[in-house]
Amino acid sequence: MKKLIKKIISLLKKILINDFFHKYLPLLGVNVGSGRSWKYFRFIGLDRLNGERLDKDSTFPFKDTSLQFVYSSHFIEHVTDDVVENFMNESFRILKRKGVIRIITPDFEKLHNVLLQDDVNFYNDFGFKGRKEWEKYGVENNLVNFTLHFFANYQNIEFEESEKTDFNNPDFYRGPPKIDENLVLQKAKTCNTLDFGSWVISHIPKEYFDFNGHINTFTFEKISQMLKNAGFVNVRRTNIAESKVSQFNYFDKNPSRENISIYVEANKP
Repeated sequence: MKKLIKKIISLLKKILINDFFHKYLPLLGVNVGSGRSWKYFRFIGLDRLNGERLDKDSTFPFKDTSLQFVYSSHFIEHVTDDVVENFMNESFRILKRKGVIRIITPDFEKLHNVLLQDDVNFYNDFGFKGRKEWEKYGVENNLVNFTLHFFANYQNIEFEESEKTDFNNPDFYRGPPKIDENLVLQKAKTCNTLDFGSWVISHIPKEYFDFNGHINTFTFEKISQMLKNAGFVNVRRTNIAESKVSQFNYFDKNPSRENISIYVEANKP
C-alpha cells in the first residue's frame, strides 16, 4: 500500500509540478542532440529522432537572446564542420548576454595516445568490448578496432530505423571501417590527431556516411577556435560535473562518459 501511495504521489508531482511549470515557465536552456523525447525542468531537447535534424542552414526554434544555456553532449562528432559552425552560430544568437554553452565530445587526442601507447587496458577499464555483430563481419575485438570505432564508427541501416523499439535486423552493423592494422598504426604514428581522424573517416563507405556515425574529429584547440569564430569568449576546458551551471553537472552524469570525453565551456559576452 505504501509503495502504491508513493507511486501516486510521484505521478501527481510529475503532472502538477514538472509538466505544469515546464509548460508555463520560460525555458532556461536547450540540449542539442539530446536523444528521443528528452525533457528536463525548464530545458528542452532537439534531436533528429524527433524530426529536428540539424544541418548547415538550420535555424533553432527560439528567439534571439531568449535562453541562458546551451548544452550538447556527443553530438558534434556526428556532423560535419559546417553543421557545427551553424550550431555554434545559432547558439550564440539565442543565448542571452553572459549565457553559457557547454559541449562534450570524445577526447580524440586521448584516444589517439591510447593507441600509440598500446594501452590495452584502457577500453577494458572503460567497459567497452566491441559489439556482438563484429564477429559476423570479420572485425576483431582489439585495441586498433576499438580506437577506430570511436574515431569513425558507422552503421549500415538508417539511424532513425535502427532506433525504433521493434528494430531487429540480423544484418545490422555498427562499428569501425575495416582497415589493415599495420597501416592504421603507421598513420597513427605519422599523423596528428585531426589528420588521423580524417584519414580514418575517409574509409567509411560513402553510402553509409550520413547514417549518424562518427564522421568528425575534434581537439580542444579546434573547438575553441570554432567557438571564438562564433563570438564566444572565455573558452575553457573543464572536467565532468565541474560547471557553475548545476543542470549541466546533472546532464554530464546522465549518462557519464567521463573516461572518453572532453568538456568545453564558453560564454556569450
